[in-house]
Amino acid sequence: GEQSNQTQRKKIDQVATQEWYFVAMQPGSICILVDPISQIIANGIPVIDMDTLIAPLDEMWDMGVVTLIAPDNVTLAEAVVSKIVEKMGYSGKIARTGGVEGHTGAQGRQQGFWNIVNQYPDIEVVDDQPADWSAERSAQLWETIINRHPDIKGGFFDNDDMALSARRVIEGAGLLDQVAIGGVDAMPPAIEAVGRGEMVATARN
Repeated sequence: GEQSNQTQRKKIDQVATQEWYFVAMQPGSICILVDPISQIIANGIPVIDMDTLIAPLDEMWDMGVVTLIAPDNVTLAEAVVSKIVEKMGYSGKIARTGGVEGHTGAQGRQQGFWNIVNQYPDIEVVDDQPADWSAERSAQLWETIINRHPDIKGGFFDNDDMALSARRVIEGAGLLDQVAIGGVDAMPPAIEAVGRGEMVATARN
């Protein structure tokens, strides 16, 4: 979908006009592909949903989607955020940089983030907004966050690309030793950054 819901919809509309043994897809956002997916299923083609819900679960099963393959995004986020707040000493300012708002994986990671930070009254969330999975957007957000909150102590990112991009901004500001950061996906560059002590954690199911 090229990170564009409109682009993905156009492509899946085209897929719905063709014959397939089966169709497996990762929606960019929930509920944007219901009509073409319903048409594909009506044509007798099995559909497998990956990572992001096509529609709310009950509706998706009613549509006839064969199965959903997805990680436990809440648990992944909770594991990473727990390590971040531990490194912060359970106090101070933290920010979350999210994926696409309509992406149910990002929604689960946001829930996991709040599940942990809400346990600690001395943790202050100073920013929680989407960067749409974009490394460039993440860097821009973190330039603003650091300018507004030079005493920030933690950052959680819905994926490792955004975490690594923000890490460069944090390092450029001379705050790498101050700000504990972590992401999700366990990408090799992120695992290497954890090994070097430049990230606190990354996680993957």
